[in-house]
Amino acid sequence: MVAARDKDREALWSLTEAYLVLNGASGTSVSPRTLKAYRWAIDRFLIYAGDQAFNLLSPGLCCLNSASGRQRAGVA
Repeated sequence: MVAARDKDREALWSLTEAYLVLNGASGTSVSPRTLKAYRWAIDRFLIYAGDQAFNLLSPGLCCLNSASGRQRAGVA
């Protein structure tokens, strides 16, 4: 939770990498290309989250609405 709160790039990467290795379909043989893609995505997301004052611990309705393709009332 501290990594998410602080938007700690290295800690979030370590957690993601561990999850992929321990729970991924290919286990310890995760492709280096896959790891590179996930690391890139974390970097891009943290840039976005910082620019948008996005709270990783409490994303709120904006994410739910975006994920479902709906928009909040009054938002064009």
